[in-house]
Amino acid sequence: MDDFATFLTHTRSARYLDYVGKADACVKDAAAFEAMRAHILARYAGLRAVRSLLVENDVFDCMISLEARVDASDESGCPEGSIPIRRITLEEMTRFQTLEDFLGKRPSSYPRL
Repeated sequence: MDDFATFLTHTRSARYLDYVGKADACVKDAAAFEAMRAHILARYAGLRAVRSLLVENDVFDCMISLEARVDASDESGCPEGSIPIRRITLEEMTRFQTLEDFLGKRPSSYPRL
């Protein structure tokens, strides 16, 4: 599990060609990849991770918003003043053809209407 800063660095520097040919990657094209990458970076803009937790196969980052502080429940495993947010990665998103498919959780093989 990468720390949050390493995850962001990897996401910022990732390129479409890094994912072409990967077994699970179905991303449609470079434009679709860039939309996914931009979505991830926007999701974490203005947040700071104070801890990362591995729960089964998912990484949760304990986040503090730079704009507002939120109290988390003691059960989350996150320090007071932070909230757990499940980390979304390019590896997960590129299993879909487009950002819209990912957000709708529609598999690439599902027919478009």
